[in-house]
Amino acid sequence: MPNLSASLLIALASLALGCSSGATSTVRRRATSTPAPAPATACLDTISCCLQRHPTQPELCGLSASEAVVYLSEIRAVTKEREASRDDGANAGWKRRCVDTHARCKEAGRRRWAGDCYACFVRCEREREWPSDRCHRR
Repeated sequence: MPNLSASLLIALASLALGCSSGATSTVRRRATSTPAPAPATACLDTISCCLQRHPTQPELCGLSASEAVVYLSEIRAVTKEREASRDDGANAGWKRRCVDTHARCKEAGRRRWAGDCYACFVRCEREREWPSDRCHRR
């Protein structure tokens, strides 16, 4: 009989401990007064991917709400910088064209070229296009 009572006691203790654990209870979330951070524009790493999946619960990603806002603003800045450098790469030829046309202008000289070569070069750098209406071959 002692074996039966000990087994019964162990079974009841296991049930009591199992039922009191958080695994079977409902989870209640506190409402926060801060707005949910907007999802990152790009999934660059594990944390940014997690924040995209759980934009209203940054604690699931190991961040507080304020840390998530800072992190996402950094991700947006990196994404914006990458897009800008991609655009610069596509339009990088303008500077080479300005330098080449300025060199041709200087080599040709005043007799064969109309306009002030340096002023046109400065304008070309500013507008990213050679001002053909002011500086051209005669």
